[in-house]
Amino acid sequence: VKCEAPVEIERVTVAVEDDGNSRLALELLPAFASRWKAKQRILAMLYNGAAANAKGRELIAKLAPAPLSEDTEVGTVAGADAAQGILAAVGERDAVVMGEAQWSGFARWLAPATPDVVAEKSSHMVILVKAYQPPRRRSILLRLLTGA
Repeated sequence: VKCEAPVEIERVTVAVEDDGNSRLALELLPAFASRWKAKQRILAMLYNGAAANAKGRELIAKLAPAPLSEDTEVGTVAGADAAQGILAAVGERDAVVMGEAQWSGFARWLAPATPDVVAEKSSHMVILVKAYQPPRRRSILLRLLTGA
C-alpha cells in the first residue's frame, strides 16, 4: 500500500458491517498497519441494539480472510448511531478504513450511510474502499431510486 499520512499514524481502525466492502477493508488492514507501523483495531458495527461483544467477534470472524493477529484490538459499536460511536472510539492519531456504502442515489441522499457520515465529520484520515461488484439488472424505477 502506497499512502503517505499527514501525521504519524499510531493505530489503523477498521469499522466493519456484514458486506463485501467491509470484507475488503478488513483484508487491507494488515497492509495499512504494516505501512505505517501502526497497531490494528477492528470495530464491528451492530445495529438494532445488539450490544454483545460476542456478536461483534462473530461478525469479524465471518468477514476476516485469515485468523487475526494476537495484538489486534477488537471492539463493538452498537446502536442506531454507529458513526458517532466510531468517531468517539478513534484516537487522535488513528486512521479509519471503512467499506463504502453499498447503496447510492436518492435513498443515500435521504439517509447518508455510516461511512459517509464518518468521512464527513471526522478530523482523522478516513479511507473508504469499495470492492468490485458486477452490475445487476434492475428495473428502471429501482435504478432511479437507488442510483444503482
